[in-house]
Amino acid sequence: MEKKEQANLGIWSIILGVISIISFLLMIDFIPGILAILAIILGVVGKGQGDRYGLYGLILGILAIILAIAMTIIVYIS
Repeated sequence: MEKKEQANLGIWSIILGVISIISFLLMIDFIPGILAILAIILGVVGKGQGDRYGLYGLILGILAIILAIAMTIIVYIS
């Protein structure tokens, strides 16, 4: 049963990462950043517990943060 809980953290991390990227593309204000941070946290915790899905959620969360930073730079430069 403990193994299933570990997989749940990784799956939630992936879900939050995907929703963060989608909400970023839809230009929703603060939600992508919050979801990306949650995806990173859950990914790190899941990966620390041996969940292979935690790494994927961690990557998605980091990607969402990078996209947000890049878009912020582009908006303020132009």
